Formats: sequence, structure tokens, C-alpha cells
Amino acid sequence: MTDQTPNTPGTDKPADETFGWTGDADKTTSSARTSTADTVTGIFDSLRDALDDLAERASPTVREVSARTAEIAALAADKAGPFVKKAGDVASDASGKLAVRSRDWAADVRASMATDAGKATDAASRATATATATATEAAGDAAHDATQAVSDAADAAEHPAG
Repeated sequence: MTDQTPNTPGTDKPADETFGWTGDADKTTSSARTSTADTVTGIFDSLRDALDDLAERASPTVREVSARTAEIAALAADKAGPFVKKAGDVASDASGKLAVRSRDWAADVRASMATDAGKATDAASRATATATATATEAAGDAAHDATQAVSDAADAAEHPAG
């Protein structure tokens, strides 16, 4: 068999082997790092400028929202104030009732101790039971009244009138 491909002169060019490294590899890597660092620094500077611009533009809106939030907080405080005062008054009343009952109990115990030592133990037990029940009842009433006052304050703050 014969080769039927004609051989045309000038079409078979040899490969260009003149390309090669002209510098040291370490210097190239160092300059690439410097170039990358400069690029990253430039990006961060641009980002910082954009955020500063955004902060300047958003500042009036943020101030307005903050002012409105402060007004709502003040309104809620105004509405809740009477209810909190009421809760404090209820707690104060309950504390006063507890103090009166405790003093009465202490007087009963002392009176029973003076009459008879044997009877004093029984009287003290009865007085302790009575005082405990009374104190528990007073504390329960105070807790209920305080809970109701706080609930009323929360409702008033959640649904301000006007």
C-alpha cells in the first residue's frame, strides 16, 4: 500500500519551544500574594464605604423607628402604672393583714402559756394551725389580687385605649 496523502511543504511547522520561565518562582508567588492582598484590601475598602453610605442613608429612618418605639413604651408605662400601683397596694394590704393576724396569734400563744403549761402546748398547736391557715389564706388572696392586677396591666399595655 502506498501513502496517498500528499506532502505539502510549509504546512508542518515545528512547535514553538521559545516559551520558558523568565523569573524566579518564589518571586512570582510573592508578587501574586501581594497582588491578592491588595485586591482583598480594595474589596474591603469598597464594602466599608458602601456600609458607611447605607448607615448614613438609614440613620433618619432608624431614628424615627426608635422614637416611635420610645413613645409606645411610654404609653404602655402610662397605662400600666395604675395597675402596678394597685398590685402594690394589694400586696401592702395583704402584708398588713398578715402582720395583724401574726400579732394576734403571738398574743394568744403567750396568753395560753401563762395559764397552764400543759394547756399551752395544746393551745400553741391550735394557734399554730390557725395562724398557718390564716397566713396561707392571706398570702393566697394577695397572690390572686396581684396576679389579677398584673393581668389587667398586661391587657392595658397590649390594647392601649386611644
